[in-house]
Amino acid sequence: MNQAGGEPEAVRERFTRWFKWGMTTHEFWEIFFTDRRAIFAFVGETYTTFLLRGDASDRQREFLTTQPPEAILNANPANHALSYAQIEQVVLKRGNFFKMPCLTVKAKEFNRSFFLNDRRYDLSKHLPALTRLLPGKVSLR
Repeated sequence: MNQAGGEPEAVRERFTRWFKWGMTTHEFWEIFFTDRRAIFAFVGETYTTFLLRGDASDRQREFLTTQPPEAILNANPANHALSYAQIEQVVLKRGNFFKMPCLTVKAKEFNRSFFLNDRRYDLSKHLPALTRLLPGKVSLR
């Protein structure tokens, strides 16, 4: 429940199957935007080499979709959240033949970019919900 004793916090927008590059691995993340905050949920990692690449995080993704926001945050020690007051900017960059779609979240001490393998993914479908949750902080390029 929120501080005023009203409605419980709920997920309003979700980015699934996004990853960020490490030195030798891809880290898979689910990004949830709730009524009050963004939650970054680590769901697994794999090697970046094509020979060893695999995404075994489907079970964890399915589990997270059934959980309330606080349980998502506590599901893994690597998970973290940012309140909307902390977020300075969210940038959605469309993919093309050469580049993957990119979701960048910027805050004072947090600047992370996540990527998606589907170069034709339509990021504009997330725009209405994100602009409602983060007015003036979201852009689509």
